Amino acid sequence: MPFFNDKYRTTSNRLQNWNYSSKGIYFLTICSSNRETIFGSIEESKIILNSKGKIVLSEILKSVE
Repeated sequence: MPFFNDKYRTTSNRLQNWNYSSKGIYFLTICSSNRETIFGSIEESKIILNSKGKIVLSEILKSVE
């Protein structure tokens, strides 16, 4: 007997014919607790990273190597 009787089944938002294991460009959003500004600031429409923001950027860049 299935656990939820398909009650909580949702449709997939993934593209049907896209290979998600292939190289591609992805948009990444990171939200902090309570949406606090902890990674830097925005000045004149540009992101100014603080030390925490630079660590996050460094780790993201490592993951794409």
